[in-house]
Amino acid sequence: MLNTEYIEEIKINSYDELVKIIQGKTDLCDDLRDKFIFRGVENEDFKLIPSALRDDDRLNNYVDEDFKKTLQISYNHAVKHGLCFDENRDIPGAITFISKDKEGNNIDGYYSNVSSVEEFQYFKEVNALMKFFDKGDKVGLKIPASQDIRKLLDHNDKIEDKPRFYWPNPNYFELISLAQHYGVPTRALDWSYDYKVSLYFAVKNILNKEYLCNEKPSNAVLWAFNYRSLEMDYLISENNTFAIKHYRPEYNSNPNLNAQKGLFTFVMNDLRHITKKPFDEFVVEILSNIHEFDVYNGKKLVEFPKGEKAFYKFIIPEEIKPEILNELYFEGYSEEYLFPGYSGVTQSIENRVKLDKLLLKNINCNKKNVLLVMGEEKIEKIKNGEKSYEFKRYNFSQEIDNIFIYSKESKEVIGCFRGNKIFANTPFYFWKNFSEKSGLTEKELFDYFEYKGWGWAIKINDLRIFENPIKIYNFKEPGNYCYIENREELKFLLNFK
Repeated sequence: MLNTEYIEEIKINSYDELVKIIQGKTDLCDDLRDKFIFRGVENEDFKLIPSALRDDDRLNNYVDEDFKKTLQISYNHAVKHGLCFDENRDIPGAITFISKDKEGNNIDGYYSNVSSVEEFQYFKEVNALMKFFDKGDKVGLKIPASQDIRKLLDHNDKIEDKPRFYWPNPNYFELISLAQHYGVPTRALDWSYDYKVSLYFAVKNILNKEYLCNEKPSNAVLWAFNYRSLEMDYLISENNTFAIKHYRPEYNSNPNLNAQKGLFTFVMNDLRHITKKPFDEFVVEILSNIHEFDVYNGKKLVEFPKGEKAFYKFIIPEEIKPEILNELYFEGYSEEYLFPGYSGVTQSIENRVKLDKLLLKNINCNKKNVLLVMGEEKIEKIKNGEKSYEFKRYNFSQEIDNIFIYSKESKEVIGCFRGNKIFANTPFYFWKNFSEKSGLTEKELFDYFEYKGWGWAIKINDLRIFENPIKIYNFKEPGNYCYIENREELKFLLNFK
């Protein structure tokens, strides 16, 4: 369940709405661009878990086939972690030596000892990093690493560089950042200072698969993380020693990182623990238990500004991804900008063609027609021109073509208008700009929104009042509105557009 004290979830209905919220031009939050960093994920089911710790075992694809370690742990602990089977050998404190390959399978032989499954994970990550370092260095690429790390190149099978308490070791941050950027699974989560860069990565998946009109939407997420208020040095929480660190790699050596304004977050653990919780859940757990941390020199070791959010989670419906990507392309957030070089230019040309086809498909098949239920008093104000805007506390989840007006008193469809102009803003904005044609008093408008900070105004364009209202029989009225395409008994109305 989402922790609403520290995480604010907001569903987005348009690109303009998202931009206004992030820039602090609404009542929902202040400008996020100064204190927050951003991460885009193409599916809202994806967790904020570093790639090296995910359940897909992708890390094993980067580990040497002959990578073998021995876990020296208690027998009971080995059974608990599924490393061996309990055969009534329940001897308290017994020690067993269990040899494992990179997949965790039993092997014969005896190899260097590690003291826990967490340390085994650490060795796998270092092995993958050193392979990346070795291969890149041999072909003349600039690989940032300290001399201490370079000394390990010819001794990768005898790594003695265990950090005394924490992993990832800060000496590895630059190497991890580069490896992560090019696809090696690591303990880093990548973010951007520029929310539009992260937004691109959240929506670009529509170009990688067939995007069908009847495909069930898969929402994306733009995460915003309050990093300026949440960098924590070494702390103890439930016997877990940890730190939260942010790291910005050297931009001058990598044009992609420079273009994408990238930085990374790390949860640093001692080797007795590995935090596999999603990053947002880990942070919220810490903030929810601030009272458990000590006070040093009169100051709490963990503090967080009162009233602020640690995260904003912007839900982006699949159906507005094409609109968002199109706007980003117009503003220069396309492949030739984000991936400088010839391949980025080529990819941009190809993707622009794909997006144009997708936008045309959306125009032809994504727009819906709506039946809107109204009272006679409101309908009369629309007919005589007193009311040119219809206000809603919610937005339609589809692009709208025509809106048919249904009278709940006469049970007839009396006319229709175009629904191609919908404004998303605050009630204050609506009253200031649309009050003369709202058909409402100031009190009626604000009472309708019930002090909500955001709403929608539909401009009544191209109004057409039917000379002969259309009676509908055997019809179950919707509470407020319904999509005509979803109701068989209403589809005949599409002939009256």
